[in-house]
Amino acid sequence: MISDAKHPSLNSLIRGLFLTPIASHRQWGLVLAVALAYTLIPQLPLPNDWALNTSGLSKGLNAYADGSFVYPPWALILLWPYRWLTIPGTRAASVLVVGWLASKRRWTLLRFSTIVISPYFIWTMILCNLDVLSLLLPVLLWETAEGKAWRNVGRSVSCLLLLLKPQSGILMIIYLCWRHRQPIRGLLAPLVVVMLVTIPISALGKPPLFYQWIQNTIIDPSRQNLEYWRINNTSLTAHVGWLPGSLIVAASLCGTYLLMRSLDRKWAEQHTYAGIFAVSMLLGPYASNQGLIVPLALLASWPALVMQYVVLYIAPQVGVGRENSTWWALTLVIGALCFYRPVPDEPRDGLVSSRGSSGSD
Repeated sequence: MISDAKHPSLNSLIRGLFLTPIASHRQWGLVLAVALAYTLIPQLPLPNDWALNTSGLSKGLNAYADGSFVYPPWALILLWPYRWLTIPGTRAASVLVVGWLASKRRWTLLRFSTIVISPYFIWTMILCNLDVLSLLLPVLLWETAEGKAWRNVGRSVSCLLLLLKPQSGILMIIYLCWRHRQPIRGLLAPLVVVMLVTIPISALGKPPLFYQWIQNTIIDPSRQNLEYWRINNTSLTAHVGWLPGSLIVAASLCGTYLLMRSLDRKWAEQHTYAGIFAVSMLLGPYASNQGLIVPLALLASWPALVMQYVVLYIAPQVGVGRENSTWWALTLVIGALCFYRPVPDEPRDGLVSSRGSSGSD
C-alpha cells in the first residue's frame, strides 16, 4: 500500500501551497505567475503614469519646460530605472514587491492574493503607477539591510526612493531614522549620500531646477495637472482645509488605536507603517487614489478587501462615489487598521506597545 507520506493528498498539497507562509519554490512560482499575468494586461487608452512620469527624462535639465513634470530634480536621475523597466516590467516588479512583503511577514498565498486582486492594486497596474516601487519597496529594503554589511547602501537607496514622492515619503524617512537612530553614526553615511544626490542637481539650471519644480507644483501648476488633482486626489486637507483635516485624521487614528487597546489587540509595526503613509496621503496637498494601495497592502486582510469592493462598486450606485473619495480613503484605512491581524511573531510597533494578542490567516 502506498503511504500518504510519499503521496500527499490533493487537499494537503493545496493547504501546503495556500495556507502556509510563502517560502517554497512552488509558492514563489505562483507569485511569479501572477507577475507575468499582469504584464499581459492590455494598455487602455488612458494617460498612464509610466508615460507621464518618464516622458520628461529625455529632455534632461529642460524637463520642467513641460509644466506637467512635477517630480523633484533628483528624479531626473532616480526615475531612469523606472523608465527602463517599461510598462510590463513595472507591473511585474510591483507584484514581486508585494510577494516580498508577504514572504517577509510570513503571510500565506491567500493573504497575498487579497492584495493582488484589490481594486486599488488592479487600478495601479492599469496605470503603471510608481507608488509600490517608491514607497513600499524602500521600507522592505531598509528592513532587509539591517544587520547586513550593505546596511548603509540599503538605507541610502531607501531614503532616495522615498524622496521621489516627498509628500508621501518624508514622514516615513523620519520614522525609520528615529526608529534606528542608535548608533547615530549608522545614519551619517546615508545622509551624506542623499545630500550628494539631491542637492547638486537641484542647484543646476537657470533658474535652479529646485525652483522650477516648485513653480510646476505649487506656484503655477499646469492646467492638465490641476484637472488630475481635482478628480483624483485623496487628500483630506485639499477638501476641508489643513486644520479641520488634521483634527479629523488625528481623531480617527488615535481613536482606532485606543479602540484596539481597549479590545486587547496587538498594534504591530505594520499598523504604524500604514498609518504613517495614510497620514502623509490624507494631510499632504495631493495623493492619487491608486497610491492608497500602499497602506492597504501593508494591512492585507479579506474583510478589508471586501470593504474595498463595497466602497468602490456599491457606494457609487447610491450616489456616494468619486466625489467622496477622500472620505472613503479615510474609512478604508481605518477599517484596514481594525481588521488587520499580525502573524504571531510579527514585531510590535516601535513607538508604542500594547498588550494585545495576535492572529494569523
